[in-house]
Amino acid sequence: MTSKALIWSILQIDSARAYNSFLYYLQKIPWLGRKIPNRWFKTDDIKGVVLFIRIIFFFLRGFGRSIGYVLYCYVLSFFVRSGMKQLNILPQEGFTLTLTLMVITSLLIVINFYIKLIEPNDMQQTHMIRLFRIEPSRYFQSAELLEASSELFFRSLSFGIFFHLNHFAFWHGLTFALFLAGLSFSFFLANSSLHIHFFHGTPVLQDLSYG
Repeated sequence: MTSKALIWSILQIDSARAYNSFLYYLQKIPWLGRKIPNRWFKTDDIKGVVLFIRIIFFFLRGFGRSIGYVLYCYVLSFFVRSGMKQLNILPQEGFTLTLTLMVITSLLIVINFYIKLIEPNDMQQTHMIRLFRIEPSRYFQSAELLEASSELFFRSLSFGIFFHLNHFAFWHGLTFALFLAGLSFSFFLANSSLHIHFFHGTPVLQDLSYG
């Protein structure tokens, strides 16, 4: 199975799971649950509805996370500027300081190197790895590729709006999003390929590329 087909399968399974969860919670509503028959769980008959719900949910979640990230850095810049004023330090402009905080937080996000394990209770992993016989490494690579590409898209959109509100061109926001993505990816590669261990105060470089 190619990466494109694997990503499409992940989207289909995720769409069906999101749709079934949505119907399940609707059935829990006292005045509405009895009006929703169980046959609606058969997604083969209403693939268009499932796809529409998935697109709406995917857009709202991705765009909401990107907007929340921008607002977080923007609000944090106010607190940093207030602290700098109390310390008699000439603060940066709010827009410039927000961009600086975005760069710092983007690097901090990828500092922690972790290994994602297979969770038996995750039905999506169970379907893809156990039922469809997909290699775990290929599944996680495709899932991370899908997540990274969608995050880059929504960040480019939210950054473009943020730059436009600060009297810059929309394309400047897209360029800054690409800059953060490249910076984070480069730092992640450097952090995962070489791991520093300190033994009796002596740093030892250990190459982890064999794994």
